[in-house]
Amino acid sequence: MILLDNSLSGEPGTRVSDTTLADSATAGTVTVRAAGSRAVYDDTYSVHSQGGIRLESGHHRGDTPALRVALPSTPWALRWYMRAPSLQSAGFGTNEVRWVADSGGPGLLFRESAGGLAQVRAQPRDLAAELLPHEFTGPGIRLTQVLRVELRQDTDHLAVRVFAEHDEQVQDSWTFPGFDLSGTLSLTGYRYRARPTLYWGDQGSAVRELQLDLIDLGYDLGQWKADGDFGNATYEAVRSFQRARGIFPEDGIPGPETRAGVDFALGRVPPPLWFSHLALSDGSWVGPAALPPEPPPPQASYITLGLPI
Repeated sequence: MILLDNSLSGEPGTRVSDTTLADSATAGTVTVRAAGSRAVYDDTYSVHSQGGIRLESGHHRGDTPALRVALPSTPWALRWYMRAPSLQSAGFGTNEVRWVADSGGPGLLFRESAGGLAQVRAQPRDLAAELLPHEFTGPGIRLTQVLRVELRQDTDHLAVRVFAEHDEQVQDSWTFPGFDLSGTLSLTGYRYRARPTLYWGDQGSAVRELQLDLIDLGYDLGQWKADGDFGNATYEAVRSFQRARGIFPEDGIPGPETRAGVDFALGRVPPPLWFSHLALSDGSWVGPAALPPEPPPPQASYITLGLPI
């Protein structure tokens, strides 16, 4: 049974709100978090001639808009359509990552293989931690097209299937043992780079790169400036940056989320993700979106000639 069905369509350029999301729903409720100007309706891409929602990344996950859905008890299945930009074009190879879905703990992310194929991975909440194990089957589907993403949560695993738009035959499938999405699901467009966390006492080119960025943002690193040595001045500058941007914890340790925030603050803003046609069932795979209903035919009008008698 379908519990939620929302095309996520609206007037292009309009900001997304709970009210506009209710207008595009035929069943169930979708809400939006931290919308602002980074969650707007967009018809650059379409599904069944209907546009969707453009979600842009923020300084961190809490600063990035998200579409939110209350999940039922397992089993359940979810479907949405998504268009991601090339993640290779940023110049960081497979380290460019999009955190796409979570329910407050570990999340699902999309990467692009060296050959341009979509890859789904599961990441602990700590973005510097090792990826969670998975099993994969499929021929490989190109990332940079409108994709249909389907999830099915059972008690002991999460299954993810990816198709090229409405295709029902060719699919890539991932299974994540022990992975659990429950409570409220967030769909988002957050971007970060997979790279190591830096600590007080570290030395080298990665530290110097961070120091140069902090200097560009106006932080004072003292007389040694960008010397490649992670000392007290760099530690305090990182803490100040975290505090200013609302990155928690304010621990002076620049992990992937803090360093992505530095990129964002310097204007290295990544292109957005595009979402449409979100649907939720009580356990059966949802499948492709149905065509929208035909508009009703115009009512016949009658003209009376002459004068009344």
